[in-house]
Amino acid sequence: MDRECRRLPVTVLSGFLGAGKPTLLNQYLDSTRIEATLQSCVLSDEEMAAGPEVWETWEDPFGGGEPSCETEPSVA
Repeated sequence: MDRECRRLPVTVLSGFLGAGKPTLLNQYLDSTRIEATLQSCVLSDEEMAAGPEVWETWEDPFGGGEPSCETEPSVA
């Protein structure tokens, strides 16, 4: 198989109606931190003009490494 596989961590939050799922979720959502993270992903005009040759020299913010392909889903 020649396609590149990447794993995306996913958390499933479930519960009965009225169990407080949104309350629990909102405790973990920090809009200030989320906005700062998204803003750090945006390239400036100078960075965009630098082009792919320069981009490839930058450190991988996701840690690099080889993509992982698993045929069986893992359950935590």
